Amino acid sequence: NKNLSVIGKNILVPVASDKDLSGAILIQADATIYKAELEKGKEINYTLDSDRGVLVYVTDGTLEINGETFGKEDQARVENEKSLLLSSKEGSRFVLIDVIL
Repeated sequence: NKNLSVIGKNILVPVASDKDLSGAILIQADATIYKAELEKGKEINYTLDSDRGVLVYVTDGTLEINGETFGKEDQARVENEKSLLLSSKEGSRFVLIDVIL
């Protein structure tokens, strides 16, 4: 049994993946699903391979992705980026899904 309620702060926590990641449920898709809680003023850098994209779902607070602001219940689809700077001025909870393009 996996405990999906535990969220580390200011890091991406893998909850499901096709890779053997500690704590993540193994899935049969070329994807990794992360949960995160980002505290006020903190940031996470995320690097993407050239054939990858991400979907981001903000579940609480506001999240800046490479300088663009998204609020609670907003979604973002990111393609053609080599890296992402995820930051929050007031705190945020979100789900990030890394997928093949």
